[in-house]
Amino acid sequence: YISLKDVVFSRSGRRIFDGVSLDIPRGKITAIMGPSGSGKTTLLNCIAAIDRPDDGGVELAGTAIDYGSERARTLLRRRDIGIVFQFFNLIPTLSVRENIALPQQIAGGARDEREARVTDLLERVGLNARSAHLPHQHLQVHFGRGRRRAHGERLRRPRRRQANHTQRD
Repeated sequence: YISLKDVVFSRSGRRIFDGVSLDIPRGKITAIMGPSGSGKTTLLNCIAAIDRPDDGGVELAGTAIDYGSERARTLLRRRDIGIVFQFFNLIPTLSVRENIALPQQIAGGARDEREARVTDLLERVGLNARSAHLPHQHLQVHFGRGRRRAHGERLRRPRRRQANHTQRD
């Protein structure tokens, strides 16, 4: 589960949110909605240990995020959190398969297991036939495929996933 307690965040002297508390049970799909500039992405970034709140705390599955250690936050994101960014953050010179495989290569593990996992993920999101394409090749055909590729990359982390996008596919 995800739990926020009295989370405060400011940027450039401007209070983005003040005292946000929220509990999201495991397995519950939750939408964070609001007008542009209201702090939705910043709140998601705090939950994903990307941004550090000024005050308050965030727990994932009962464990408080250690915002003081960049290394601990990096390991947490690598191991436990999957994020689909609004603009995908694809590496344009890598194929769809390579974009999905890259984080797994960084994390380590047996190559055969990683390759099998990538193939499974490509099949699950319906992109196996386009796995050799570069991002611009499959995004031009259908914008939603880029989002599915990004979701495929994030599915490799089974514990927590979050998406940050405003368009429906």
